Amino acid sequence: MRKSALGEPSMHPPASSHQVCFTDVLGFVTPACQTVTVTLGNTTIVVGNYVQLGLIQVAVSPPGLPVDVLINGVPRNQFGAYLFIEAGSCWRIRLSRSGSNGPVPGDVQGT
Repeated sequence: MRKSALGEPSMHPPASSHQVCFTDVLGFVTPACQTVTVTLGNTTIVVGNYVQLGLIQVAVSPPGLPVDVLINGVPRNQFGAYLFIEAGSCWRIRLSRSGSNGPVPGDVQGT
């Protein structure tokens, strides 16, 4: 079996157009699939840029208080949330009493 310069098995797909897709990596935005054209005798380079996500944690203490947790308008549960979000994006956390439209002091907004 032929090996590439990196010691990996050399692939020889037929000359034509191919779709290259990338797998998910936890904590990163997965690059979109790309269509590439492979030509006989040439090396085709495909680059996928993974963008790192930030991690946000919202904790309700003590757990289970009768509040609703919303992050960017998406309801979470009354125990809080721990999720990935695009780094540098603006986010808003809103706490409200369950069954009430009134905010609980401590709404937070950040980037």
